[in-house]
Amino acid sequence: MKKIVCLTSSKSVGCTFVDWSIYFLSGQTRFFNARDCKWQALINNPIVKNAGVGNAHMHDKNHPSGQDRTQSYIDAIAQQPNGLYSLYPSPPYFELVCEQLGIDYRQLGTAKLLDQVIQKQYQEYFATLDSCIEQDLKLIFIHSDPRAVGYFWEVRSLDRTVFTNRPVSSPDEIIHEVNQVFFNDTKQDTVWDQRERMALNLRPFDLKFHQFDYGTSHEHLWLNCLELWQSPVTTLMRIMQYLALDIDPQRLMSWEPIAHMWQEIQSRNLRFFHQLDHIVQAVVKGWHFPLGDLTLKQEAIIQHCLIYSHNLNIKTWNLEKFPSNTIELHKLLEPNFHTIENIYNF
Repeated sequence: MKKIVCLTSSKSVGCTFVDWSIYFLSGQTRFFNARDCKWQALINNPIVKNAGVGNAHMHDKNHPSGQDRTQSYIDAIAQQPNGLYSLYPSPPYFELVCEQLGIDYRQLGTAKLLDQVIQKQYQEYFATLDSCIEQDLKLIFIHSDPRAVGYFWEVRSLDRTVFTNRPVSSPDEIIHEVNQVFFNDTKQDTVWDQRERMALNLRPFDLKFHQFDYGTSHEHLWLNCLELWQSPVTTLMRIMQYLALDIDPQRLMSWEPIAHMWQEIQSRNLRFFHQLDHIVQAVVKGWHFPLGDLTLKQEAIIQHCLIYSHNLNIKTWNLEKFPSNTIELHKLLEPNFHTIENIYNF
């Protein structure tokens, strides 16, 4: 019997880890790579740390973008013998949608054009999922809960850039590309100028990319990303039950420590988001709170909140790195002098 699993999410929430776990827990020793049309050995631990990005991307999952590519993967699997197969389709890449619409991706800083591309992107994505169900694939959709918007602030994958199909060596390359498109960040200026421009132009709480939830009257398994992050063991048991796959007891014993390791990575990705409100209050009121080693983007988000929710700014001249405690950052506060629009209701 051939069983094909369509495991998917509109944002990167952990499907690679789940994909590997399905194979591993069911006792598989290899999987079919539909991209290269060959069988590959299943690794024993997919967790990798590369350039500050922690994820499960040592597992080379089938990850097609867009409807045509997804269908080509399904067709390749159809030629294979009975067994367990999976694919992880994603919304079509920005550059593909822009090409379809005749839009230069470098013009996406225009809100109207960006909305047009996003709508087209998700229209095709959900049509792809409908097609998978119509072809009797077992669909598992993991929803990107907007309450966890801060999880997506930092780069989680170095597979490719956002707008061009090329691998990158560090998260900074992806951030620079996004800044060029949305913030016209072409200057080679100081760190404090970059931070200030990001603070003014970032929209960290914009749910534009998190408003899409998939639903259908056909049978499928819908999961919330929060339940996966908070309870990976329980969630994987539900997935295996839905797929009617037996769990290898020996594999389960080996898998659980890896699952806890993966869960800790997700917790770290959320830590700054969970602390942010307190950090901003501590800066405003002069409370003690250790900031740790923040990324430039995290510093910009703090400054963004000060500007847009408290009409305060930071004396950042020559400030290449934030102080290690909110008490010291409080001493650098000054009234905001930028003209800003009311974009949030804090």
